[in-house]
Amino acid sequence: MISHPETVIDGVLSLISPQLYDAGLLAMTGIKKGQVDINHAHPMIKQWPSVFSGIMVISNRIMPFHMDGGGQVNYYDILVSAGDHADAYLNISNFGAKLQYHPGTVVALCGRTLQHGVLGWYGGDQICYA
Repeated sequence: MISHPETVIDGVLSLISPQLYDAGLLAMTGIKKGQVDINHAHPMIKQWPSVFSGIMVISNRIMPFHMDGGGQVNYYDILVSAGDHADAYLNISNFGAKLQYHPGTVVALCGRTLQHGVLGWYGGDQICYA
């Protein structure tokens, strides 16, 4: 069940961007109540546990530098590092930043604006929950 991790991630978003959290909550509430018309909604939409419209799990993959095209410039993506790897870095090329990305690390970034990637890791499994 993904409800608990999504509750924590939604909580992070509510603290760093209350307006974005409120907009997501309003949209998801409207969808669940049938007030927002979406074509071909999945039958389980009413049990969706998050204000985010999607979840991606990336396991044991190098992620070359990229920008996320789906959101708006001022939207946050929340990235959670998980697994049992010993060492990894989230690189943000716009700033030349190299952030330690150990299991349990949570990073919020504007993925449409900032070019980011994980170019490798050492030891164990590396999982990104985005």
